Amino acid sequence: MTISKNKAESNEVRQPAKAKSSFAALFTILSLLLILGAVVSLSLVTLVPFHAITSGQVESIVKETIAHLRDTVVFKLEEHRKLLKHTEVGIANYRKQGYVSQEIMAEYLREMAETVPHVLSLYYTNNFPWNHKEGYSAFSNGWAPGEDWDNTRRAWFTAAKDAGGQIAVLDPYLDAILGGIVITLSTIVFDADKNDLGVIADDVGVDDLGTMIKAMVQFPQQQIFLLNGEGLFITHDDINAVMEKNFFTEMALEHYRKPVLSSPSFSNMDRDIFIYASVIPQTEWRIVTIIPARVIFRDLNRLVIRIIIISLGILGIVSCVLIWFTRRMLTVPIQNIEHAALSLAAMDFTVDIQNIRTDEIGNIQRALLCIRDSLRKAMDELHNNLLKMAAAGKQLNGVIVESSEALTLITGNMNGMENEADAQMRSVAQTSGAIDTIVASIDSLNNAVYTQAAHITESSAAIEQMVANITSIRSVVGNVCRTADALSKSSSGGHTMLLKLEEEVSRMREQSATLQNANKTIADMAGQTNILAMNAAIEAAHAGESGRGFAVVAQEIRKLAELSGKESDAVSQEIKKLENAIEQIGRVSRETVTAMNMIFTGIKEMDSSFVTVNNAVDEQSTGGDQILTALKTIQDMTGRVREGTEMIRKQSGSIHQEIEKLRGTSAEVTSRARDVKQASGNIALILENAKGITADDGRAGESP
Repeated sequence: MTISKNKAESNEVRQPAKAKSSFAALFTILSLLLILGAVVSLSLVTLVPFHAITSGQVESIVKETIAHLRDTVVFKLEEHRKLLKHTEVGIANYRKQGYVSQEIMAEYLREMAETVPHVLSLYYTNNFPWNHKEGYSAFSNGWAPGEDWDNTRRAWFTAAKDAGGQIAVLDPYLDAILGGIVITLSTIVFDADKNDLGVIADDVGVDDLGTMIKAMVQFPQQQIFLLNGEGLFITHDDINAVMEKNFFTEMALEHYRKPVLSSPSFSNMDRDIFIYASVIPQTEWRIVTIIPARVIFRDLNRLVIRIIIISLGILGIVSCVLIWFTRRMLTVPIQNIEHAALSLAAMDFTVDIQNIRTDEIGNIQRALLCIRDSLRKAMDELHNNLLKMAAAGKQLNGVIVESSEALTLITGNMNGMENEADAQMRSVAQTSGAIDTIVASIDSLNNAVYTQAAHITESSAAIEQMVANITSIRSVVGNVCRTADALSKSSSGGHTMLLKLEEEVSRMREQSATLQNANKTIADMAGQTNILAMNAAIEAAHAGESGRGFAVVAQEIRKLAELSGKESDAVSQEIKKLENAIEQIGRVSRETVTAMNMIFTGIKEMDSSFVTVNNAVDEQSTGGDQILTALKTIQDMTGRVREGTEMIRKQSGSIHQEIEKLRGTSAEVTSRARDVKQASGNIALILENAKGITADDGRAGESP
């Protein structure tokens, strides 16, 4: 039976798996990947520095070229700046000598223009329109402006005025008369006293800048442009693009607009182009160059392609050699070892291994032969041991039968013990429930006592606070009573003073009436004096020459009488104003006396009310003290009740703990009884299984 079973298992082992991986194939692939990674890493380590070196060389050459071009442009502009300054000094000297004709000035400008190359026109105008009666203009090229030409409205004129003595440089423009791209430099002409004499301007041709920029190109497909502050072309192969088209829009480089126009110099190398820009000093112009990245790295890319082709060729050769070596040295020996191992797994001990090698694989082959011999010997010993186990199994079967009968008796006893333990557990549970109810009632009582004590404490504190507040109120009421007394005395004194004031106002009214009568008397006397003076003057006139002196005296008396009359009228007006004021004061004082009478009456009533409040507060204070004493007595009694409930609670807790211990002990006894019962059942089951196993082993030992 055992031999047939081993044969069946050997047939299953001999069947190879439907899908399995090859160590040799994995080893070959991993080796190729490692070689490929090494080649790529070495290529990157070699080529990345070349890429950086190439970028650095190109950037260095471009910076040097742009710097030279920038210096050239600055030098040319500086020549024309010096020309303007020298010409400004000459014009100031000419104007210092007096009026100079426009022909002489044009000749002087022509001589100055010949000292510097590329001067298209050098011209000067004063601060009036040229066709104005005070206007003045002179051109080195002999150009005569039209009637509608206003020099004070030209861009070069206003730019020079805005520059305030500095040299203004205008953006290039296409001059229709000269037929070329022109840059205008202009500045104000000052005399020795810093008086503004007009503006001198210089038109400079920039056509040669394009030729000069083309001569600076160092790389194929490199482009160099001169731009203004907004990015418009100053130089371009297409004359129509100058100051009309924008560099960033035309070249699709809008993302570079801000960094190029906002920084003195800018350099960047991306995967498409290399761009470099530099600002020209004392202007808003910028020199910008762009070079396609494929042009810069063309030679390097060719080298990369060659290295890739060579690397792929070397990788192919290495792959073929590695595959041949792996098949000869790994695949075939491993397949032989696999065949021998499967045969041993199928208990075929006749297998043999030929061509045992001397390396590690040879060691594995020899180890498999040792395993074959060891398995053959072990199988023989196993057969002998099985025969011995069959005999021992028969003896064990008898012992198991006797053990099963004893376990049946133990199981019956454990069932009775379990029932008794369950009954005891139920009794303990009922007792524990009763104790829990008692403890809960005591806890409720204790909580109620604690709550009552807390309420009494809070009430006591509130009563104490109320007594304190009553004491404070009594103090405040006493202060208010004293204040009301003082206020009553003060109001009484004020009432008396107001009555005196009213009497004084009445006396002032009587005195003003007396003054008014006296003033009326004075006015009447002045009128009579005036009449007497008039009569005296008439009499003096009748007296002739002898009455002339008397007439003078009469005249003075009349003037004095008139003056007295006027003063009397003025005094009468002032007395009337005084009477009006006295009348107003009297009315206000009467209203004040009435108000003071009402205040005095209210203060008296308030004083009596505060006396009543003070008496009531005294009674409340006495009652609060009595309530406080009663609450203290209740609080002491509550404390004693709380101590008693606390003692009962502690004793109930001790009883509850003992009951819990008893319940735990009963539960443990019940659990152990169940465990013993379960263990006896398991032992019985094990004995039954062992009985069956010994029977099978006995039959197996008897079989051939």
